[in-house]
Amino acid sequence: YKTFTLLIKRESTHNNGILKSLEKLAKLVGTSTNQKLYSFLIYLEQPFADNIGAAQNAATLRKQAVSVPGLVFSVEQCERNLIILSKKTKTDLMEHFKRSPARD
Repeated sequence: YKTFTLLIKRESTHNNGILKSLEKLAKLVGTSTNQKLYSFLIYLEQPFADNIGAAQNAATLRKQAVSVPGLVFSVEQCERNLIILSKKTKTDLMEHFKRSPARD
């Protein structure tokens, strides 16, 4: 997501239109990568069903949960910059993205 955000920022600084490859990449990220990401986040929120090695599972879950806020922030920044580029180029690049839920 960070690399994709940097690419979006680079494209928004150039005034020569949007690349077709960036549109394809936005579609790919919006359809497949986001679905897998949200499935992964849901998986992290679910408690493990088995009681065998519960302490080990809890430790693993805590380690994985540490990176979640940074990942969510990267996704939000990517969507924010994609919206800015969409307004600038008058193309709907957010067509295949499911909007992130508002967090308070």
